[in-house]
Amino acid sequence: MTAPAPHGHQSENHLINPSYYWEKRGRATWQRVLAATDNVAGPLWSNGDSSYHGTNDKVDEAVAAGLGSSLLLIEPNHLRLRVAAESMYGGGSRRRVRAAFNYSGSAYNFVVSDPWVEARYFAGPNGEYAIAEARICVSLAEIINGIATKLVASVITPERAGE
Repeated sequence: MTAPAPHGHQSENHLINPSYYWEKRGRATWQRVLAATDNVAGPLWSNGDSSYHGTNDKVDEAVAAGLGSSLLLIEPNHLRLRVAAESMYGGGSRRRVRAAFNYSGSAYNFVVSDPWVEARYFAGPNGEYAIAEARICVSLAEIINGIATKLVASVITPERAGE
């Protein structure tokens, strides 16, 4: 990386040097994932704004402007992955994986953007799948139409960390 490149609430952004290629240097163990887990008291950024299919999954642009980060690694309570067709604005539907969970006294339901999870769960039937032990990387995406969407960027389980 060449330099930090924060953009609004996404303070973690960095410029990547195009002259170099990423090299895999190892893999995180489950113990390292546990050690890296954030402990957030209160809501994930802010609560109160929800999409049609989600719960507490939106943040207004004015609120996002006052936030200092856009990535967290958390331990969710009662994590369930839900696979279903969802209606789309303007008509039609598309299949999605969502993560429903509780954290710090609040209920959440976010779209999962993790390609590994999508591939695994789209290969099976629609339904709800309980995940006994996991950490999830939650992300506050860029502002679109005055709203930042909360996403689950990755679902990490002990088995997946060991792959």
